[in-house]
Amino acid sequence: MDYKEFEKLVITGHNVEFEYDNKKYSVLKGPDKYTFSELDNENNLVEYTNILQLLVSTKVNEKYLKDISGDMQNIQVN
Repeated sequence: MDYKEFEKLVITGHNVEFEYDNKKYSVLKGPDKYTFSELDNENNLVEYTNILQLLVSTKVNEKYLKDISGDMQNIQVN
């Protein structure tokens, strides 16, 4: 998935789950916050009040979301 498509899905309120480097991650929209988490690691949860903050600040394995979007696999959008 290209980053612009990923960004559009997240900004418009979709929840997105994906795999990267053999781990599962999610971006979820809550009532008053957005979360990014590694699904099998409950200690790896980051919360944001602004979706743009999540998109530009979140790193996976020291890489920003925009840098890994092309390598995301098994993407599920709700």
